[in-house]
Amino acid sequence: MKSKHELVEIAQAGASIGFNISEFDKYDIKSIAEALQDGCTLELRGSDSMDKYDLAEIARSAPSKVKFIF
Repeated sequence: MKSKHELVEIAQAGASIGFNISEFDKYDIKSIAEALQDGCTLELRGSDSMDKYDLAEIARSAPSKVKFIF
């Protein structure tokens, strides 16, 4: 498993990323989402494990770049 810092660096380089939402807390996920470049996405699997307020907060950090898989 990659660390948050590694995923932020990968996102900044222009990659789309996907992982299980339970691997990081919402603050780490927001940091990764905010690092995404235009045209890149973040796919979060297992999203039903997080409440709707946290999911909305993550989505707001990178509008139209975050995909939740329930």
